[in-house]
Amino acid sequence: MEGEKKINERINKVEEMIIRAREVEDLMDYQSLSLFPDVRLPPKFKMLTLDKFDEISCSKSHLKMYIRAMQPLGETEELLAQMFQNTLTKATFR
Repeated sequence: MEGEKKINERINKVEEMIIRAREVEDLMDYQSLSLFPDVRLPPKFKMLTLDKFDEISCSKSHLKMYIRAMQPLGETEELLAQMFQNTLTKATFR
């Protein structure tokens, strides 16, 4: 009987935690986290594997490489800007 009571208490606590987590998620405005919230990836888009910029290499060369690699895919300026963060690492990403 005592063991069953403890299990029910734990179940109730877990249910309360789930409810609170859902409430917090509902309050999040995910659109505000994006610089370009209306940007949509083209069908079958696959992000290219490019060297990441790490502050050591030349930033202009990195940007040129990124633009040259992405433009043939027919990307918009907004999508280029949105996806650029994927080519950064370490302090440049922060």
